Amino acid sequence: MSALLASALLASAGAQAPPVFRAEVGTVRVEVSVTRNDAPLGGLIASDFELRDNGRPQELQLVLEEKAPVDAALVLDMSQSVSGPKLDALKDAARVFLDGLREGEQAALVAFREEVLLLEPFTPDRARVRRALDRTQPRGSTALRDAVYSALRLREPGPRRTAVVVFSDGIDSMSWLTPSEVLEAASRSQAIVYGVAARGRHEREEPFLRNLVRATGGRLFEAESERHLRERFVDVLADIRTRYVLSFTPGGADTAGWHALAVRLRRVRGDVLARSGYWRDQ
Repeated sequence: MSALLASALLASAGAQAPPVFRAEVGTVRVEVSVTRNDAPLGGLIASDFELRDNGRPQELQLVLEEKAPVDAALVLDMSQSVSGPKLDALKDAARVFLDGLREGEQAALVAFREEVLLLEPFTPDRARVRRALDRTQPRGSTALRDAVYSALRLREPGPRRTAVVVFSDGIDSMSWLTPSEVLEAASRSQAIVYGVAARGRHEREEPFLRNLVRATGGRLFEAESERHLRERFVDVLADIRTRYVLSFTPGGADTAGWHALAVRLRRVRGDVLARSGYWRDQ
């Protein structure tokens, strides 16, 4: 069933056109990370932010912090290179992440090797996700881009916050979809994508993962070895918990197409990280 679902999602992309995600027409939500000296900066209110949509300043209607619930899809590399101690460390890190989710928050699990496997759709039953994780064994090659696309398609845009947490230790060697197709899909999604990369000292970087997190305003965390995977997954959860959620109804910028976003602080010193824009279909 899981492999068939992934195949159907890939087929829906079509051979000629990039994936299309439905953007909300009314309220736009933008998740923002604010740090100072690499530490989260809390206690900000709406008037501390300035947000421009296609250059036009917007009236911010809501600012939420760490109390806003978030659902998370774990997208884990289960190719042959993830075996032995690395597999044990990855499963341990994923369990720690799942333990950090709160009551009412949901989790999903996607694994990828030469095929993409939906092991568990979004569910509040984290024990089901853990059992699916325990059963997973590595083999084959790496279809990273197809897996990310499939995870982004698990949920239509809606009121719930969604994070997609991607782990990979290698270069994509099996995907059907191109980087540009998946990056456009990510830019049309409301999800924030986080990356956890584990590479050997002499392995080249997979640029797709870094570009992917940049497109959604997420972060890429690098693990020097499997011993650091637990820490990096904890870092992802901490970043999710300390984000602000800015909400606005576009004023004077309600045309269809790509909307460039610019977020900065007023009267406050800090570093701001947010997605660079969103798509409006009508």
